[in-house]
Amino acid sequence: MTITKVVPVPQDRASAALAPQPAETLYALLRERAGAADRDQPAFSFLTQGETISRSLSFAELEQQARCIAVRLQRSTQPGDRVLLVYHAGIDYILAFWGCVLARTIAVPVLASTGRRTLPRLKRIVNDARPAAMLTLCSIEKRLCPDDAHRHIVPALGNIRCLSTDDGEEIDPADWQAHAPDPAEIVFLQYTSGSTSGPRGVMVSHANGMANLILMWEAYRTRRGDRCISWLPAYHDLGLIGGIIYPLYTASHAIHFEPAAFLANPFRWLKAISDFRAQMTGGPDFSYALCV
Repeated sequence: MTITKVVPVPQDRASAALAPQPAETLYALLRERAGAADRDQPAFSFLTQGETISRSLSFAELEQQARCIAVRLQRSTQPGDRVLLVYHAGIDYILAFWGCVLARTIAVPVLASTGRRTLPRLKRIVNDARPAAMLTLCSIEKRLCPDDAHRHIVPALGNIRCLSTDDGEEIDPADWQAHAPDPAEIVFLQYTSGSTSGPRGVMVSHANGMANLILMWEAYRTRRGDRCISWLPAYHDLGLIGGIIYPLYTASHAIHFEPAAFLANPFRWLKAISDFRAQMTGGPDFSYALCV
């Protein structure tokens, strides 16, 4: 896996970049960004088909909407419960992840697919993680959650609570109950691809995540307001940490689009870099080969 700075870091830029204020947990990081002076600046945007912004969130909006998801989780789960995140690429995935952080549950990002190659991975992750709940969208819930017509897809999902975050239920973010997680608490499970064996889950704590972010900043010196382009899947290590967590740490603007949109037309990636004058992006070797 390769991360590439689109714009080289000159000496004056490196000296001007100030390290983000340290936070002990991802929870504290989100709360700080939502209360900062630039809380109304764009945090995440999504490009439909990799070309047109269809949805954006400021740092303040991110926290408020993540609180609503956290309220749902606090009503139906306990701190430390595993929560499956089953979404297509987009803002909903990002909100679900940060909702888990605010609810003090353990996020388990997966791919929202029931294809012949991806379904076995999903089944193994469900059986291994034993989630207490699943966050998803109504359209995906109808396809995945067992009923008489779909009980064969992932039988283990019949034992967990399916929570569709787009079901129209009105939730007051003020109902969210604040807490103070310990840095040693597990915040998400990062599962391997399962391409050579069964997918294996890595337990990532708040402290692990913050240490990773500090090392990334020391390498890239990203500044507040910088723009990051990502088409990488959110269940992937670089897509999750590099595209969803690191931008919040550096108070930068992350612009996302679907992996399928990139694969269909790799030029969309290059054009987004140019259009948004991005300072940071990255991808595996094959993606650069496709661009060539």
